[in-house]
Amino acid sequence: RRRRGNREQFIRRSQSNLQMAQYVRVKRTNQTVFLYVEPTDTPTDVKKKLAATIKTPVENIKLLTETQAELTGDKTLAESKIGNDQVLFWVQKKEGTDEWEAVNAEK
Repeated sequence: RRRRGNREQFIRRSQSNLQMAQYVRVKRTNQTVFLYVEPTDTPTDVKKKLAATIKTPVENIKLLTETQAELTGDKTLAESKIGNDQVLFWVQKKEGTDEWEAVNAEK
């Protein structure tokens, strides 16, 4: 009987986690990366996930919203109003410089 209670709690927690699961589309020039994110993730968390996917250092990535506002700081995606299936853009530092490339992506 006790195991059944644990199983029901596990199912409830799993369903709750599934409801929080979302993804964002991160675009750059002719590339689109789909990332699984949590509403509690920060821009740094998203950059880390993107960096691991594209094999680029986190410090060479800048995330932008559709209005080209940079996503920075400790605000969560939920606090920044970034929801499921949201389009974000990323730019990288130009190789060998401290300059950022121009945003060149269409929604």
